[in-house]
Amino acid sequence: MNQEITFYRRLCETLKQSIPATAVVVGQQNRILAAPSSRARSDATAILNQHSSVSHTLYTHRENGVFICHILLIGENTAVFHSYLACLLHLFIRNSDGSPAPLRPLDQTILVNQLIVSGPPLSNAIFTLKQMGYSLYLPRQAVLITALPSVKVQGQTCSLQNILTEFFLSDPAFTAEDICGFPTEETCLIFKQVPSESDSRKTLHSFLLRLRETLFDTCCLQTVIAVGSPYVSPEDLHNSFAETDFLLSHASALYDNSGQTKAVLYIEDFLFEYLMSKLPPAYLTDAQKPLTEICDADPVLSQTIAALCRHNCSPTAAAKELGLHRNTLQQRLHKLKNKLEGNSLNDDRRRMLFHTFHLLQNQSRHLHAGIVIQPGSILHKGLWKLSEFLYNRSHGSIRLSVHTIAVSGDNQMLLDLLSNHDLDIAVLFTGSLNAFTGGRASVLELPFLFDSVYQAERALNTVAIQELSPSVENAGLRLSHIWTMGWRYLTSGNAPVAHPDDLKGKYVRTMHHTLSSAYFESIGAIPIFIGYQNLPEALKTDTVFCQENPAGNILETGLYRYQHFLTDIPFTLSSEALLVSSNVWESLSPEQQTIFTECVSDTTAWLYEEQSRLTEHSLSILTSQKGMRLVHPDADAQAAWKQYADTLHNTYKNTPLYKKIQTVKEEFHDV
Repeated sequence: MNQEITFYRRLCETLKQSIPATAVVVGQQNRILAAPSSRARSDATAILNQHSSVSHTLYTHRENGVFICHILLIGENTAVFHSYLACLLHLFIRNSDGSPAPLRPLDQTILVNQLIVSGPPLSNAIFTLKQMGYSLYLPRQAVLITALPSVKVQGQTCSLQNILTEFFLSDPAFTAEDICGFPTEETCLIFKQVPSESDSRKTLHSFLLRLRETLFDTCCLQTVIAVGSPYVSPEDLHNSFAETDFLLSHASALYDNSGQTKAVLYIEDFLFEYLMSKLPPAYLTDAQKPLTEICDADPVLSQTIAALCRHNCSPTAAAKELGLHRNTLQQRLHKLKNKLEGNSLNDDRRRMLFHTFHLLQNQSRHLHAGIVIQPGSILHKGLWKLSEFLYNRSHGSIRLSVHTIAVSGDNQMLLDLLSNHDLDIAVLFTGSLNAFTGGRASVLELPFLFDSVYQAERALNTVAIQELSPSVENAGLRLSHIWTMGWRYLTSGNAPVAHPDDLKGKYVRTMHHTLSSAYFESIGAIPIFIGYQNLPEALKTDTVFCQENPAGNILETGLYRYQHFLTDIPFTLSSEALLVSSNVWESLSPEQQTIFTECVSDTTAWLYEEQSRLTEHSLSILTSQKGMRLVHPDADAQAAWKQYADTLHNTYKNTPLYKKIQTVKEEFHDV
């Protein structure tokens, strides 16, 4: 909960005491903000959805022209209270220390994503916490809620975010200091203030059971909920998240005393397992080698160990689960004892060996990918598609979460997070690879390097990867594939840009693209770097004359509000490297590596098709609905644009990568 929730709940309570009618507080888009009871919320929902003929009136309140809320009054002749409501709300807002301004949105996904890593994003997160009025040094613990795949009911739309948002707004256990976000469509992460009650776990557990029940009752969603340790400093919250990540990855092997999986997993119940997971992988592999070889040769023994671990090494309970006579189970244990050359299967060391073996055999891999542009981009969609492929083809044993760390386009920050093992996967501009490749990756920035997107797909994912991979691998990273956001288009505000001469002396916004800047300078323009977050203001104030971006970004970020012309010339193709930490790659089994490789390959093919569709769709929307005009350079102008690129091409024409790309272009023919 945040200041907004506190304010509206207190308002609802005041209305309950002041007006002899059922009053429900409603926000924009008919979202119910607070209701005096679950019955009132249900009635209000039916009224707002026009499924009820119950008598009611709707009062709208504004302060100084700013919308505050609607008040839905349920009952006969409730319009007589509207004048009273105007006075009551005005006094409530002015006298309340829970004033709704400034309001914090409940969804703080980017802030949550920044808190789960260390480095620059964490510094940004702490600044944001201060700006938004959160207490910095307060005991909080990570709560990771994951919805399991479910059978969809025809006609039913289930959104974890929508259901939980309604739940948080109505449940008093969600506090003003809780920081909530939705890293994926299937997950919700809360850095939750530790309850002040003496039995804080009981209070938290009751809250989480209500949450699970709400998700199931609303949409039949089953969940796994993991709870980390409390930490006081925001700099340490990433540790609590790491604990929940461990619990989720090993959920299928973590049981209560009855051998049943728990509804809510608390890290304090599984400290041995968590500490064991921190041992070096090579040590664990070596320690488990004898038992692994035995069970590979006789899988029945692996099933026996699993049953024993689920029942605290009780032979009677394990035999019952397996449908065996106790003597049969004892025979299996005797076989294990002989093969392991041990005196007893009941000593603590042997129990730990079995438990560790079972945990490692049943763990899933939970990978984390980072991105630094606006949600909904083609790169986000690509990572989500990759996540879907990985989950389905690995039968749930490989999960991928996509984290928007920022929307600044800060590729260097993303690369640092990947290099420091705060992320497992990242998608970032190929120019970021120049530090590892001696500048060879800059070839991919050349204007007019490719004639088509599909020609680029072939060259980027064959010769470019072959040429750049050795240097990237020396930096501890693996260059898996190269994606694209499509052609980068020039847009302008006050006048069209058809010929290079139209840019002379004008400021052009660019990203950190060395060759793009050099290209505009050769034309006579003045390139200036401006991050995504500051670009709208720069365009609004005419700090720059024009900018360049893929069509999808122009639409998604609303740049069309300040730019009225779009030059239809595909001069530069966006190229984005999909990088994987070498440590993560080497930790995958051969089977998992095969699955990952196949999934990324299929995702790449899907992404290039989807990108072309998205570009065409975005251009259509921009011109038909958003008021942008397409500017079509004539043949002479097109030749002039390309002529300015010739000098740059001559600089690189003798480099190996440039030559290989030209060879691919000669061999490639668009269908």
